[in-house]
Formats: sequence, C-alpha cells, structure tokens
Amino acid sequence: MTKTMGREINVSKEQYFGDGIPDRLRQLSVEDMPIEKLYILDTVMDDSEFSDLGDEVEFDDDAIYVDKTQAGGLGRLAIDKRCAVKALDKIDPADFNSVILMKAYVQDGDNLCCGVIADCRFYKGSFGVDSGKEIDFTDQEEMWETLDDQANKLVISAVIDVEDGQVKIWGDPVFFDAAVYMTKLVSDKYSKCEESDERVSKSDTVLRKSELQDKAKKAISSFSKTCEYAVGGLHKWIKDHRK
Repeated sequence: MTKTMGREINVSKEQYFGDGIPDRLRQLSVEDMPIEKLYILDTVMDDSEFSDLGDEVEFDDDAIYVDKTQAGGLGRLAIDKRCAVKALDKIDPADFNSVILMKAYVQDGDNLCCGVIADCRFYKGSFGVDSGKEIDFTDQEEMWETLDDQANKLVISAVIDVEDGQVKIWGDPVFFDAAVYMTKLVSDKYSKCEESDERVSKSDTVLRKSELQDKAKKAISSFSKTCEYAVGGLHKWIKDHRK
C-alpha cells in the first residue's frame, strides 16, 4: 500500500520497473530512434545561442540538407543526428508536409549495417546544398562549430520519393529492401488515415442529411398546421357569410 497526495493506492512490487524514467518522457533524437519505427522531426533545446533564453529551436528545412561531398559529387541527404524526433502519429492528406525517417539494420555480407531511410513523398519543399567548406583554423569559434557539425552529421542511406508518377528509391543499394519495407509501412499509415477521414466525412454527411431531414419534417409539419389553420379559418368565414 502506497500513499500519494493524501490518498492510498494499491501498487505491487511487480509493478516496479527499475531505475531511470519512463521511455515516453525521453526526448528521442535521430541517433536514438528504435529500428523499423516511423518518426518525423521535432523541436529541440540544444542550441547554445538560445539555451539561456529557454526558447525552442525548430529544425525545419535546414535540418536535412544535400551533402555534395557524398556519392562522387552527386550528393546525398544528410541530417544532424542530434535533431529531436517524435513518433509519426498520422498522415493528414490535407496538411502533412514532413520527411518521414526510419532506422534500419541490414546485412551486407558478413557485416551488419545501420542506416536511416528518408521517405520524402509527402514533403512539399526542397533542401539546401552543402558543398563542404574548408575549416578556418584561424577562427576558433567557427572551427569548433564546423568540427562539431561534421562529427554529428549522419548521411541518410536511402531516399524514397516520387518521380514521373512512380515511387522510386535512391541511395545505397544495400538498403533497397529496407526502403521497400518502409514504403509499405508509410503507405499503410496513409491508407488508414484516408479511411479514417473517409469514415469521418461519411459520418458528417449522414449527420447533415439527418439534420436536413429533421428540419424538413419540422417545416412540413409547421406548413401543414398553417394550412389547416388557414383552411379552418376559410370555412368559418364562408359559413358566417352564408348565414
């Protein structure tokens, strides 16, 4: 028996999980994402310029960028692995505009490779380009900032997008199967949201139809009573004038 805030609650020792805090209270980063789960970017509080002010720093388009130093100059998407993420709740077809991320492990011969896949099919924007700048060792602040960014850069292994009306995959061929799997996960999530929206839409339509029918019945009933009153009055007038 445990007392809390003046009330007693029954909590058995079997419900004691261990040290630390519940997982739902932890702020996940790109680096910490569990495998084969869908996430989108969230906000974080780790920017030194704003930490004293307590303001949140949003990672929008700048969080993901094209690193031109990758793939022989063709470029690969990259992201700061410290960026905060949150679980993908739903894909609202009307206003969803995010890159969806998923971590995956794949077997490449004798090696087990870990990578992050980005589904950009629902993202309406584009990304800036980083051509890779030389480190200015004469500016200590800029030097450490650049080295810090490079140390925390994570090159995205595969990208899913739509081209010429078809879903296509770019990036490391080792992650092709994992990207196909992610495509199905995201499509299933989107389909469920569409079905939910359709059910809500149908429900609203039925409700509006029912309301209109009720109003029509009331209007007809009111009109009938008015007609009865008018006809009754007319009969009385004719009867009075015949006398």
